[in-house]
Amino acid sequence: MRFKKALESLKREVGQYIDEVKKSWRNTGLTLKIHFRERTYNECPEKSDVLGYTVYCPKGLIFLDKEVSDEIKKAMEKEVTQILYDLDHENEHQQALFSYVGNMVVTEFSKSISICARSEILKLLDRVGKECKWLSNILIDAKKMYEALRTAKTALAASKFEHPLSELQAIMQHKEELESESAFHNRSETFWRRFWKDGEEALHAVWPLIQILSIFDCFVPTIGYFYEAFEMAGKRIKHHHAANPQKFKELWEQFELLKPCLIWPIHVTSAYLNPSYILNERSSEDEINENEVREYMKEFLIESNEEETLENELAKYKMEDSPLFTQEAISALKTHHPVRWWEKFGEPTPLLSRCAIRLLSQPSNCLSHFCRKLKFEALKSERLDLLRLNVRMMDEFKELEEKNMIFTPIDLSKIDAPLN
Repeated sequence: MRFKKALESLKREVGQYIDEVKKSWRNTGLTLKIHFRERTYNECPEKSDVLGYTVYCPKGLIFLDKEVSDEIKKAMEKEVTQILYDLDHENEHQQALFSYVGNMVVTEFSKSISICARSEILKLLDRVGKECKWLSNILIDAKKMYEALRTAKTALAASKFEHPLSELQAIMQHKEELESESAFHNRSETFWRRFWKDGEEALHAVWPLIQILSIFDCFVPTIGYFYEAFEMAGKRIKHHHAANPQKFKELWEQFELLKPCLIWPIHVTSAYLNPSYILNERSSEDEINENEVREYMKEFLIESNEEETLENELAKYKMEDSPLFTQEAISALKTHHPVRWWEKFGEPTPLLSRCAIRLLSQPSNCLSHFCRKLKFEALKSERLDLLRLNVRMMDEFKELEEKNMIFTPIDLSKIDAPLN
């Protein structure tokens, strides 16, 4: 009886949490991610994958099955700002399910679609690791050494991304332990010199991408920073390629192939509406295509009768003596997340402010490291149910709000910082 009452109380609390999240969609919009999960035995004795939604906004992240109520579905139809793809393309069953139901969902919402940044960057690193022979050899050796250190119970730094490069990154701090490890006594001094040199060069080359994986894997709305971060990473990789074209040819080619797949109009527009970026752009050679921004905003963020107002406010935003960029507003760029900045200083351009808040409230990745860890834990215990998932998200966002961490400005200088 006590358990039943506690369960009912928990369900009411989660219901209130979901209601609060839904109410915030009108102001901040939402990011929708189509995902697959395995039904638990309690839900369905004959287990099967089921299509569901992960819905993100700064107020919270919630999990919903496809069979959501009409009320929630209508709200989602109106407020979807971004749809994120992050499917396992090697899983034919998931692909078949998505082609049948997922495309219907995308058509139904007919909003802005983009690719999960994290998964695409990891795919790029995978392709480079396979196609670049010297790097492939380094990663094979690094994996063996990583396992040897784990067997010897050496304390290794944890990584937020799962990739052979994270193992290489972890072992670079343990030169003495590895060279004295019995499993590698037969390795020559020449081998070790080459390994440490190539390992350091490899990490230096991909360090900007590793930093992006680390910086953007969080619950903070990050989309306003992603375009600038990717541009910064590109400059670093291009520099390495120019210094040693033969060694870094595959990395530069794969990066160039990835850029048009990963950078979508939503990222360009978000960067343009990030006041920090637009202020720096005035003194930079890099310029965003304003026509692309304008067309995106007209199609996805405003009504047709608001177009003239948008043009006037965009002109104000770009003026040298813009009423938006007072001395106080410029100083606040270092301490305020773009959403908070627009809330505080956006009064001279109310329509542009509304659009900026809605767009800049979105993430670059819909499922963070915490979410993935949670799903793996649940799969192992066969207790992956919506209530449990939503309880964990409710607790996570409650803690983030208490610590005032959701609207935290992101420091992109880490991308250009030297490798430790």
